[in-house]
Amino acid sequence: MTTDTKKTGSLAGLAGLKSLSNLNKKISSSGLDTLKKVPIDDVVSVEQVRKNFDNIEELAESIKQIGLQMPINVTRKNENGKYVIIQGERRWRACKLAGMTTIDVIVRTNPKDEADRMLLQLSENLQRADMNVFEIADALMALEAVGLKNKEIAQKLGKAESFVTRALQAAHAKPEVKDLCRQAKISDINSIANIIKMDAKIRKGPESS
Repeated sequence: MTTDTKKTGSLAGLAGLKSLSNLNKKISSSGLDTLKKVPIDDVVSVEQVRKNFDNIEELAESIKQIGLQMPINVTRKNENGKYVIIQGERRWRACKLAGMTTIDVIVRTNPKDEADRMLLQLSENLQRADMNVFEIADALMALEAVGLKNKEIAQKLGKAESFVTRALQAAHAKPEVKDLCRQAKISDINSIANIIKMDAKIRKGPESS
């Protein structure tokens, strides 16, 4: 018996699986827990490292037509009996907008603490290129605030320490600099770091004359 992928969704890299039981076996062997369908109201969101969710209406319309094509990642049930989103809030929001009453989720091992949860979210969003530079910068600043050092953050994310340092510089950029970069669609962290340096020099100019 085969499973309708329009209804159950699919996982990137797990092509060729023909049944929910086979998919569950593959997920388990990958260190994850269980793929299951749960009531959408049993899934909740806490603060996400990604802040902006574009084109949710378009995604909702697509879900109405072809279903959710990739499950979202959640923790096991919390003390309130709710699954907490680790990754996939945009899809969850779109499913709610589309009027779905259930949603496909992958239940993962609970993060051991808040820093671990944020690292997991950030890592997955970085892999999917879902976040803009300033969202990444703000997420790194939050990790720094809970006591993680730049080197430790870089190691856990598989990034160079210089990337973390420059991203943290971007987090402290003036609002007008951030707006300029967003409007110009500048996404390279090195370019943004140079713009921040140029802005700092310009601001110091009148004081030093």
